[in-house]
Amino acid sequence: MTSADTYQGADDALLTRVRSADARVRRAAFEELVAAYHGRVYRLCHGVTNNQADAEEACQDVFVAVYRGLDGFRGQARLATWIYRITLRTAARVRARSRHRQEVPESASTNTSNSQAGDRGRAMARIIDRDRLRIAMGRLGLEHRTVLLLVLVEGLRHTEVAQILGIPVGTVWSRLHYARKLLRRELENL
Repeated sequence: MTSADTYQGADDALLTRVRSADARVRRAAFEELVAAYHGRVYRLCHGVTNNQADAEEACQDVFVAVYRGLDGFRGQARLATWIYRITLRTAARVRARSRHRQEVPESASTNTSNSQAGDRGRAMARIIDRDRLRIAMGRLGLEHRTVLLLVLVEGLRHTEVAQILGIPVGTVWSRLHYARKLLRRELENL
């Protein structure tokens, strides 16, 4: 049994409980679904919007859309694929609505009271690298950023990304190749 089969079995059991006639069972199952997918949904929303407030708003909107759409979900795709599709559409819509917002860098709190100077330097270098990466990713077009996020951040297989985006696998490969090249160029220019 592959990990994909395991996820599908868990998702099927979760869907059965979410569609239960018992309201308590439905509520508990939906809370479980949110807990299972929240981190992935938020990361993807933040990657698309490049703004913490927009990502939080989009994340909430995603789970509202998931809740409303669960009865219509036919299971032709994996639950995760369906949720990722909703996430991408929702995050893109939130991003388009609030293009005027600027990303406020996340505070990089490190406890350096007992650290040596070398440890502080390495920690600061990681923070700077992470900020540079976030800025460079934000400069990419949505289709290239999305492919990078799904493959490199979420760790999805190219076939899964193709299903989520509704494009051929070859297009995923070419977008990923070009996105890496663009990202490298953006990082060099920072």
